[in-house]
Amino acid sequence: LQSGAEELISTITMKPTSTTEYSVELVIGTLPEDIAGTESYSMEIKAQGTTIIASHAAGLFYGVMSFVGLLDITNGREGMPVKEMTIYDKPRFDYRGHQIDSARNFRTKESVMQ
Repeated sequence: LQSGAEELISTITMKPTSTTEYSVELVIGTLPEDIAGTESYSMEIKAQGTTIIASHAAGLFYGVMSFVGLLDITNGREGMPVKEMTIYDKPRFDYRGHQIDSARNFRTKESVMQ
């Protein structure tokens, strides 16, 4: 998982705003009890690098996806500034939702419930 995530991050070609190299560290570890869960994660973004901690691989996946979503790509690949912050994320429900565009996708209730 670590090597796959490192490959993903390297393809994004993030360039640090300082002279030091920017790192993204993925850690399987223990989370605070109030956010613990399979898909939960904590993310600390600093000028020196980002650390994503989760107790399961699914949490690391969602943490990396959230991090990628925070990148500002308006400067292209020449620099993607990210503000320093700390994020604690835990899904509210034990299942993932699915949105159906009913205006362009006419289905009966029975077919949707399958």
